[in-house]
Amino acid sequence: MIILAAVVTPLAFFSCSKEKLETQQTNDAEPVSGRAFQPIFKPVVDLKKGLSGLYQFDGNLKDNTGQLKDAVANISGADNYIEDRKGNANSAIKFNGRYGLDIFKVPLSLNSTLAAWVKYDALAPSTNYFATSEGLMPSFAQDNDSYWGVVWTPGSAGVQAWPVDDHWHHLVATYDGKDVKLYVDGSLIGSENNPVSIDLPQGSWVNYQVGYLTPQGSKIPTTIWNGRMDDLRFYARVLSAFDILTLYKQ
Repeated sequence: MIILAAVVTPLAFFSCSKEKLETQQTNDAEPVSGRAFQPIFKPVVDLKKGLSGLYQFDGNLKDNTGQLKDAVANISGADNYIEDRKGNANSAIKFNGRYGLDIFKVPLSLNSTLAAWVKYDALAPSTNYFATSEGLMPSFAQDNDSYWGVVWTPGSAGVQAWPVDDHWHHLVATYDGKDVKLYVDGSLIGSENNPVSIDLPQGSWVNYQVGYLTPQGSKIPTTIWNGRMDDLRFYARVLSAFDILTLYKQ
């Protein structure tokens, strides 16, 4: 459901030590046999551009961009910080099926990207949404040993990556108002057409549920997730394939 500020009730990631952002463009020349030097251009990568929220879970629930409020624990249980994919202590968060997070007022955009490092701890017997806005913004779900990138509006459409093992993997889902795409570990898995025609009022936003999903107004979760997460990012733009590969290689 789309959340329009001051119109519709909400449903229901600048500094960072781990992030190494690269913005580069080079005109270095390489010799070509029998020809003059030819300039070689590399794409400009700016992983700060359009970044509206960044949660690194380095022992806290803070947004490292300073644009969003701290995530809020929901359901039950205490924050459980663990090693991230690089072995750094207290640098990722663990969801145990009794614990979830709410992230409020993420800016809504028809051009958007959701990214995170994830690792499931158990197979999901049904489709478990573990990062979702239930609307135009991309969502993540696990189904058995597969991951999904999904957009709920105007209809439910998604791309499945299957099978995926229980190690750390980088997920990125993008939506441009026409197609939802899913990338795993920097590689495009596929796309699904789901066009929408809508005018978004300025200041529109959505709420995200992370690690669990409940219907609007309910306190009883319909899905819960057993897994780990790090470097959760929200972008108000569609990251390019080169952006996504660069982000994965950080």
